[in-house]
Amino acid sequence: MTDILSGMVQVFKLAAKLLLWLLKHLWTGTKFTARKIFTRKSRTFGTAHWATRRDLRKAGALGGDGLIVGKAGRKFLRYNDPEGTALVFAPQGAGKGVGIVIPNLLDYKGSILVTDPKGENFAITAGHRRTMGPVWCLNLAQPEASNAFNPLDTIRTGTTHETDDAEILADLMLVHEPHTSPHWREMATNWLAGFILYVVHKHKDTPELRTLTEVRAITNQPPDAFQSTLEEMSLMGKAKIHETANEILRSGDSDEARSILTNMGKATKIFAADKPPALITGQSDFSLESINDQTTTVYLVVPEEKLTIYAPLLRVMVGLTINALLRAGRERSTPEHPTLLLLDEAAALGYMGPLEQGMGYLRAYARSLLIFQDLHQLRQTYPKAGSIISNSKCQVAFGVNDFETAEALSKRIGQETIKSRSEGQSQASDALLKHQQQAGESETARWLIDPSEILRLPADEMLVFMGKQVKAPIRAKAFRYYKERYFRGLFDSWRDAPTPDLQAKVEFSGGHAPDAGLASSPSAVDTANQNPDNGLPSGSDRIPSAPKPDQHPPVTG
Repeated sequence: MTDILSGMVQVFKLAAKLLLWLLKHLWTGTKFTARKIFTRKSRTFGTAHWATRRDLRKAGALGGDGLIVGKAGRKFLRYNDPEGTALVFAPQGAGKGVGIVIPNLLDYKGSILVTDPKGENFAITAGHRRTMGPVWCLNLAQPEASNAFNPLDTIRTGTTHETDDAEILADLMLVHEPHTSPHWREMATNWLAGFILYVVHKHKDTPELRTLTEVRAITNQPPDAFQSTLEEMSLMGKAKIHETANEILRSGDSDEARSILTNMGKATKIFAADKPPALITGQSDFSLESINDQTTTVYLVVPEEKLTIYAPLLRVMVGLTINALLRAGRERSTPEHPTLLLLDEAAALGYMGPLEQGMGYLRAYARSLLIFQDLHQLRQTYPKAGSIISNSKCQVAFGVNDFETAEALSKRIGQETIKSRSEGQSQASDALLKHQQQAGESETARWLIDPSEILRLPADEMLVFMGKQVKAPIRAKAFRYYKERYFRGLFDSWRDAPTPDLQAKVEFSGGHAPDAGLASSPSAVDTANQNPDNGLPSGSDRIPSAPKPDQHPPVTG
């Protein structure tokens, strides 16, 4: 009996020790968990975190009428800063056309100047844009069916501004070569501006010759004829004109003169009489200043395979528009919805001084949505890309497939501080009798998302930064406009809708820039647009719903 009682006591002791061991173990884990829950998150190595839906609602990013840059749940993610520039990084085929470009063309309430590499944007959205105001299409794919705009009409002839205006135009026409000496470029700009002013003044009463095609013809004359032109210029009263002629005459046949004239030849080459740009720059159907006065849409259509060839014309149109908006903004009040410069494949335009240098003050008069394939392409186009990046308060990236862009995004998102727990235990041969348990935690840094994780993101995963509007980085979703109920009835089918070449041909009569009201007056093109019997979308008889699945427009770059 005594042995039985002794055995029971030993069992109870062992059970008690086991219970105490379990309670101690649970208490240690509970303390760690409690500290993790109730202790403020450490900031030792960083505080990066993703924006929550509450953050987005509080910032107004799920409403308003700003730029559409993605989706958060069922809501469109909007960048509502009226003075902001949006920068998009997405490679070809990522869906930036169907998810960024076309949605904003269908939704944005203000004027838009958009580059349209395929003519797809015009075909799909022009019908709806016409319900907001005049629509103009400069179509290098079908120049005989295009609207027209004469860049020389932006020169304020007879004023103290004419020389500056000519130099701005000349600088936009010249190809920017990073390794070219600034001296040579400045000389080429001055000489080309002199010839532009010569044509403007010589043909002030013959508007059909007051064109860049005539500038090309004059600068590409045989030596004897060119010499005669220079002598005529040297006798003209306008200082810029005779100074240009005298400089060239003094330079003679020097290497410097030949180099500068060669650069001028490159700049004017696309305006030769047998080139499409000659047809669409012979007169002006609208004025750039009118874009600031009423909701106007200008499409710049260029065949994809000729983007590099005709980049100078795109550069001229975008650059002159920027200058016109700056001028109009200083002279008149800025509209409720500033003009949007929607530049798809922005790198194809080449370097644009007005865009890089004017990013800071342009935001007060216009909004910009610039689309590049990756960070390398941006830096290759703009050596001082930092100014563009720093002035782009909204940045969007998806479909990232290069490490440089992924690494930059990861660093931009930042690091978080994470805690790790470690446990240790020592024990004797009898673990229930002698034991010691230890628990500890340490802090370390980790990228909220590292470059390799960015490269592995799903195709529809977007990383969005909105500056002060939403301070934390956002994980959003890409979408396609034709799958969204919001856009039903607003767009035409790309393949079935009329393309720019079905527009009525504008008769080229030449002339000076019209006043701001001309853009709202019915031209041959607008008359065709408004005629319901001509097969063109009129705004009321467009396709009423999204295309069937087999009619979906392809994903565009």
